[in-house]
Amino acid sequence: MGQGELGRTRYQACLTGAEAPKIQPGADRVKPGTFDELIICYYRSPEFLDPCPRTQEVYRGVIERWRAKYGADAWPTWKHATSRP
Repeated sequence: MGQGELGRTRYQACLTGAEAPKIQPGADRVKPGTFDELIICYYRSPEFLDPCPRTQEVYRGVIERWRAKYGADAWPTWKHATSRP
């Protein structure tokens, strides 16, 4: 769904009182099945959102360093260097 189409859909929803589709920033830049997608899902989960902000900050720092290295990799087929066949 392009930006123009999404805008029209949201506008129509406002006119009719229906619920507008949720906008997910960056969704078009993340490939499904990658660690990037998995990390984004984790950031939206209660497991990440429940701890205090300082804990979230620490977790995010560790995750983002790891994500910079492996984020674009597909996770279903990913094998760690120390994994055994």
